[in-house]
Amino acid sequence: MKIFNARQMMDTAMKKGCALPAINANGGTYDLARAIMEAADELHSPIIIQAYEPNLEYRGYDYFTLLVKHLAADLDIPVCISLDHGKSIESVMRAVKAGFTHVMFDYASHPVAENIENTNLVTKLVRPLGVSIEAEIGNIFISTDESSRAPLTSIEDIRTFIQGTEVDFLAVGVGTTHGIFKVQDTIDFEHIKAVKQVTGDLPIVLHGTCGVRFKLTAAEIVLKAEKLMRSKT
Repeated sequence: MKIFNARQMMDTAMKKGCALPAINANGGTYDLARAIMEAADELHSPIIIQAYEPNLEYRGYDYFTLLVKHLAADLDIPVCISLDHGKSIESVMRAVKAGFTHVMFDYASHPVAENIENTNLVTKLVRPLGVSIEAEIGNIFISTDESSRAPLTSIEDIRTFIQGTEVDFLAVGVGTTHGIFKVQDTIDFEHIKAVKQVTGDLPIVLHGTCGVRFKLTAAEIVLKAEKLMRSKT
């Protein structure tokens, strides 16, 4: 069993030029957690396994840690135990006490200055304990409408936030929306480029990824090839 914080795993991923998957286990549902971790192991991929704060209130912070460590015991891949969208300092510290190795402190619904102040407080509390921290700036909202598009986080707000904090990861709005979707194709890649010009080596996090695809399926490749061939005849 290899339990790491997310920044340790990200440092390795960045050297290899790849991203890290972070998948939510619905607060510790056994079947979901097992499926996530076995799939990651089969693909030889590090995995950040998350639990959403409201679900943890039901199943328990300690339960989730015990579950993940139990499932990870026979795996060879690096595993990170992550709190997803922790809305309060109290919930963050409950996660840390239970053995989580990464926390997301989501104060994005508050004014930027207040977000910075409280994020710094959380950072000072968790970093000495070897726990990595993620923050969010901008509101990546929840929707049931596939045509909806979350607002893009202001570049100036991002600049202000990273100048005032020392987080390990930053979640920003780039067009995706939390929800259950078959397809999401609303990512603004030009905005991502603008964000990276400001954030530099600070890893950014993509939230609301249900339905987002970065690779074509075999069927789509065939259709595109056929279309290309027809255009040349």
